[in-house]
Amino acid sequence: MRASLLFIIFTFSLLTNNSVAQVLDYSTSITIDNNKKVTETTYLIQINQKESAHLSDITIYHDAKDKFKLLEAYVIDANGDKVKKVKKRDVKTRNRRTYSTFYQDDLIEEFDLHWSTYPHLIKYAYRIIEKDFVFIANWTPYIKADLKVKSSTLTVDIPEDYGFKSEYADAFRFKNSDEKGRKVLEWNLGSYETPEDEALAPPLAELIPRVIIVPQKFEYGVEGSSENWQTFGLWQLKLNAGTDLLTTSEKEKVDKLIKGIDSKREIARTLYHYMQDNTHYINVSIDFGGLKSYPASYVCDNKYGDCKALTTYMKALLKYAGIESFYTKIRAGENTASINENLPSQQFNHVILCVPMEKDTIWLENTSSTAPFNYLGSFTQNRKALVVNGDQSKLVKTPAMNLGDVLEKRNYSFTTNKNGTGKISINQKLRGDAFEAVNYYKRQASESDQKEFLNRISKVGHFTLKNWSFKKVNRDAKEITVSMNGIVKNQFRVIGQMLVLKPIEMDIPELEAPSERTHDLKISMPVNIFDSAVYNMPFQDGFNVNVPQDMIIESDYGIYRHRYEKRNSTITVTQRFQMYPGRFPKEKYKDFYEFIESIFEYRKQSVIVLNPKE
Repeated sequence: MRASLLFIIFTFSLLTNNSVAQVLDYSTSITIDNNKKVTETTYLIQINQKESAHLSDITIYHDAKDKFKLLEAYVIDANGDKVKKVKKRDVKTRNRRTYSTFYQDDLIEEFDLHWSTYPHLIKYAYRIIEKDFVFIANWTPYIKADLKVKSSTLTVDIPEDYGFKSEYADAFRFKNSDEKGRKVLEWNLGSYETPEDEALAPPLAELIPRVIIVPQKFEYGVEGSSENWQTFGLWQLKLNAGTDLLTTSEKEKVDKLIKGIDSKREIARTLYHYMQDNTHYINVSIDFGGLKSYPASYVCDNKYGDCKALTTYMKALLKYAGIESFYTKIRAGENTASINENLPSQQFNHVILCVPMEKDTIWLENTSSTAPFNYLGSFTQNRKALVVNGDQSKLVKTPAMNLGDVLEKRNYSFTTNKNGTGKISINQKLRGDAFEAVNYYKRQASESDQKEFLNRISKVGHFTLKNWSFKKVNRDAKEITVSMNGIVKNQFRVIGQMLVLKPIEMDIPELEAPSERTHDLKISMPVNIFDSAVYNMPFQDGFNVNVPQDMIIESDYGIYRHRYEKRNSTITVTQRFQMYPGRFPKEKYKDFYEFIESIFEYRKQSVIVLNPKE
C-alpha cells in the first residue's frame, strides 16, 4: 500500500510547479438494493502548495433523513506516511442554512484535513443511504473550477431486472457486465480539466461530460414513473395532492376582493396583486428534498413560502375563484442548460404558474413582490417547462422576449464649460433585465443602495449623483423610467490647447479571439439599446469642432449605428446596438467576433475634437 502511494505521489509531484492541486482519483459507486440507493464516494487529492489549502476544508451535504457514514479520512505526507486521521469526534454536523432559508433539513458534515508541509495527499470516503430518490445518478467528473481531475469513475450496481433509462457523453469509456443476477455498469474518464470560461458560451452544465441514469419506476413520497413526461407529471400531481386548499378566513378575503369583477383575467390580476402584497418569499426546503409543495393553508397562516408553496397558494386562490391553473416546473436562470426532453426526470429548480385563458395564456412568477402581472422576464423566458396536469402533463415553451421587450432608451443631456465641469440630466426608459433590476431597487433597496446602483448604471465617468426619481405607469407596467440629475467634471482630455471628448460608450461584450474559442456561441436574450447624448457647450464658438463620420455595421448577429449631429452650440451623439438571440456553432463564431471587433475598432477613433480657432 505504502509503495503504491509513494509511486502516486512522486509520479504526480512532477506537476507541482504548474498545478497548486489536482484530484488524482475521484470515484463514485452506486448500488441499488432492496429499493435503497447506497452511494460511496472517494476523493484522492494532491495538495501541492499552500494556496490550495482550502481544499482541505471538507464539506459533505446530505438530507437529514438519509443515513451518512464517514468511511475514512486521512493525510499522507511525501514519504507515504499517514500523518493525520480524522476521527468521528472531529466531524461536525450542522443544519444547512442558506441565504433566505427559514428552515432546511439538509445537513452538512464538516471536518478538515490540513497539513503544513507540501506536497501531500488527502483522501476521504463516505457513504450515503437513501430510501427516496428520483435519480440513480446525475454524475460528472467536475469537482471545482480550475481543479484538474486525473481519473474519475462511476460504477452502478443494479438488479438485472431493474428498469432504467440513461444518457452519457461520448467522452466516457463504458463497460458493463452481469454478475450473479446483477448488472454492473462502469463509466471512466481519464484526465479532465474544467472548460475555459468564455463570453456568451453555453452554461457549464452543458459543457461538462455527464452520466444521467433515472429509474423507470420509483417511489419518492408516492410511486412515480419516468416512462414519459405524462407519467412524471402525474407523479408530481400526486405528490402535491390536497395542497391547493385555502383556509376559511382566506376564502372570505377572496370573496371580498373579487366581488363585482366579472373578467377572469382581472380576477387573476387582483388575486396576484393580493398574493404579492401579503406574502414574501423564503426558502423552506424540507420534506422529500424540497420536491413536495407546502400546502396553501401554510401560506395562509404564515404569509411566506418558497417557490413551490407560493405557487400552490396562488393556484389555490385561483381555484377558489373558479379559474383553472397548472403548477409548472422550470429551470430558471439567465443562461441555463436546456431540458433533456428525451429523459423525463427532475431537471428543474423553480416553479411558476400557468393560467390558460380563452385567447392566450397567463404566466405568473410567484416569488417576486415587484414583478408585473403576466411577466416572466429574463429568469424564465424562452425555455421548456413542464406543465403539471396529471396524465396530460407536457413540456411547453415559455414566451421568448423580443427586441421590443428588452429596449433600453437612455437620454443624456450635458451642459459643460471648457474645463469639462457642468451639469447633467439622465433619463432612462428600461425594459427587460435592466427593468427588472431597477424595479427591484425601486421597491426593495435603501436610498444609499439605490444611489450606488444608479451611479453604476449611469455609464458616466466623473459623475456625482444629486437626486433621482422613478416612474412607472402602473404596477404592471413592464417599463420603468429613472431620472437622474447631477454634476460632472473632467469630461475632456486636454492635449495642449486641444480638447478631446469621448462620448458615452454602451456595453459591448468583450470576446476572446477565434483561435482561442472552444465553445459554441449562445445569446440567450436579445439586446436592444438606444443611447442619445446631447452635449451643450456654449464655449464652442471659439473652437473648430471635428466629429467622426457616421457608421452603420450590420451582420446576421445584430446591428450597430453611430451618428453625430452638430447644431449651434450642441453636439448630439446617437448610438443603437442590437444583438439577436440564438445558438450558433463554433464555426460561426469568427463572423460574430468580426462584427463585435468592427464596433470596437470604430469606437477607438470615435472622439470629438475641439481645436481653438486661430
